[in-house]
Amino acid sequence: LAAAITAGQCPPPPVVVTALPDAGPGEDMPGEVHVAVCQALELLQAWLGCAELAESRLVILTRGAVAAAPGEAVTDLPGAAVWGLARSAQSEEPGRFMLADVDGGADSGAVLPAALATGEPQLAVRGGRVLAPRLVGVSATETPVPVLAGKGAVLVTGGTGTLGGLISRHLTAGHGARDLVITSRRPVDVPVARLA
Repeated sequence: LAAAITAGQCPPPPVVVTALPDAGPGEDMPGEVHVAVCQALELLQAWLGCAELAESRLVILTRGAVAAAPGEAVTDLPGAAVWGLARSAQSEEPGRFMLADVDGGADSGAVLPAALATGEPQLAVRGGRVLAPRLVGVSATETPVPVLAGKGAVLVTGGTGTLGGLISRHLTAGHGARDLVITSRRPVDVPVARLA
């Protein structure tokens, strides 16, 4: 595609869609996940390094890589791992990548072009309906506050950073957590690691 653009055979497209292959039977699922993530990383790096496509958006199309509705199962674990990688790339390069997960139905295929035109960074298409993640507030009566005292250890990753420290304090003061396992790439002697 880059060579065709350079040769003047076509203009840079606004959107390029690439589909991940459907997940196999899962006989070597860790290996399949590893291969999918490595291939996706190569693709993302090549995309970012291609000057001809600097104004184009890459859409990574999966099927069953995310659960978009209550009770829905993730059936494509390699695709789910690629979603995690691509989300990181989206945070570093806003507007360059889009993730779309489909159910494979004809109704969903019919609305996919319009779904991609929305510009949503992540979406799922189910039964012809386009779904996008949104943060929604809930009241305390809808979601009971869990009490974690005596319920075992709570793992806090990135716990020595500023946000990790706030979360750790919130878990102990607000939710009764008594045993925290705090992990981090930073040394434990940083001030925020010392919890009151």
